[in-house]
Amino acid sequence: MSTMISVDRRATPSEIKAHRDDLKTLASASGVGPPRIASDGTLIVHSEDPGYRRISRFAGDASRLVGAYVLVITDDVPAAIGASETL
Repeated sequence: MSTMISVDRRATPSEIKAHRDDLKTLASASGVGPPRIASDGTLIVHSEDPGYRRISRFAGDASRLVGAYVLVITDDVPAAIGASETL
């Protein structure tokens, strides 16, 4: 299991977008679908695996890459519907 980082703040949409290419590569390597971004900077991904182990691992790796907490949700939750764009 990956080690999560603890930070005081959440990554901004501009910080997420600045790491766009690396996050896409990381998502692919992590086995999650192509990330989309909500207006608040939340990353939305798809996973075929039950549970959140894969998503948690991707979120930890994304947070280390960006240098701030990256909120990641799956596309099967109500908050993911309609409010995102392709990363």
